[in-house]
Amino acid sequence: MVFLTGGTGLLGQYIIDSLGRQGYKIRALCRNLATLPAHLRPKATWVEGDLHDIPALEAHMEGCDYVIHGAGKVSYQSSDKKELFATNVEGTANIVNIALAYPIRKFIHISSIAALGRSKDKLTIDEQAQWQETDLNTYYAKTKYLGELEVWRGVAEGLSAVVVQPSIVLGAGDWTQSSTQIFQYVWREKGYYPQGQLSYVDVRDVAEVITRLLPTEATAERYIVSAGEASYLELFTQIAQRFGKKPPHKRMTPLLGAIAWRWYYLKSLLFGGKPLVSRETVMLGKNDYAYQNDKVRKALDFHFRDLSDTLDWACEALLGGLK
Repeated sequence: MVFLTGGTGLLGQYIIDSLGRQGYKIRALCRNLATLPAHLRPKATWVEGDLHDIPALEAHMEGCDYVIHGAGKVSYQSSDKKELFATNVEGTANIVNIALAYPIRKFIHISSIAALGRSKDKLTIDEQAQWQETDLNTYYAKTKYLGELEVWRGVAEGLSAVVVQPSIVLGAGDWTQSSTQIFQYVWREKGYYPQGQLSYVDVRDVAEVITRLLPTEATAERYIVSAGEASYLELFTQIAQRFGKKPPHKRMTPLLGAIAWRWYYLKSLLFGGKPLVSRETVMLGKNDYAYQNDKVRKALDFHFRDLSDTLDWACEALLGGLK
């Protein structure tokens, strides 16, 4: 039996499908069973609770052989700092503590390449990277790093665990949520594109890597799961071509970015709601970092899908959902 958190998210849904194809039984955590989408209900045994409900977590994890911890908060708004720490750090600590009390065969923590940190003097990053406290790291990155420290504490106390660090996950899902909003942005023919590049990976590849790591003897290891890099202009243009839309054509310069995040911050103060653009999102849009995937490719003899394959599939699926 696999206990899974984050099963209703983009990646979580594909993990459930991947585990199911391999014959695993899945017990998946859901905050509110009443709002669980109908298409997910038959794919797992769903249980209600959250990362801070210790008694419920203890009851749900009892009897499970594996734990995949994928629940987390993703935000690049400084106003969400408290919630980011509560979910990504405290929530992870709770899951680790309970896992230590049971004979768990393998604990897989889904982190992020953001947890590797960013510095001005190293643009190519691998699993040996050491966290550096710089102003290039977002609150999200800091909390994912601190969440990983909770997993390493668990390993020191006897937990068999590995950490998976995906880059930007691309796939077909609800395009009002998470990284799938990239497709919606292009569909709406927004004019601007960030000047930097992003690292990407197909959601199906991440799910397969996690499934294949589950029965291995690997422990105390972390794996970057990223297929490669592309400029935002390249990515947006390829998506636009598949959608039959006009691609963004105006580069977001540092000056425009500085004006934009201040404008949206002021707008949020006056009218409420979350700002569409924040200081952190502008900063991330200037990134030129690249992430090495040699370790996971060699460990699992794994081959990542290329960007064109991912976009062909995702755009076709998203277009189908609009009809």
